[in-house]
Amino acid sequence: MSNEKNQSVARPNLMADYPSELGDRLLLLRLAMGFDQQRAFATQCDIEPADFNKYEKGRRSLPSGAALKIRRRWHVSLDWLYLGSDAGMAWEVREKLLAALTDFQGKSA
Repeated sequence: MSNEKNQSVARPNLMADYPSELGDRLLLLRLAMGFDQQRAFATQCDIEPADFNKYEKGRRSLPSGAALKIRRRWHVSLDWLYLGSDAGMAWEVREKLLAALTDFQGKSA
C-alpha cells in the first residue's frame, strides 16, 4: 500500500492579477480574443460600438444586458466581468486571458 497522499492540483487564485477596473478587463478580454479594434469586438457581441467604447473606457457602467451578451459570446463569467474572479470560468478562456495579461504587462513594463 502506497504512502503517497492523493494530491490534487489547485488552480491559483489570480484574481489579484486581473485588472481591478471593469473597463480594463473588457480591454483584456478583447485583446485575448484577438481583436485590436473595439468595433469588431463589439459587433461580435451584438453591442453598439460607441456604447462598448464607453464601457471599456470606464465612462459608462456595463449594463446587465451587455454583460450577458459578452458572457454568451466569449464564455466568461459575470463574476469575472464585474469582480475580476475567474472561479468557474472555462479553462481555455482563462488561459487566453492570462496569456493576454502577460503580454499586456510585458508591453507596459
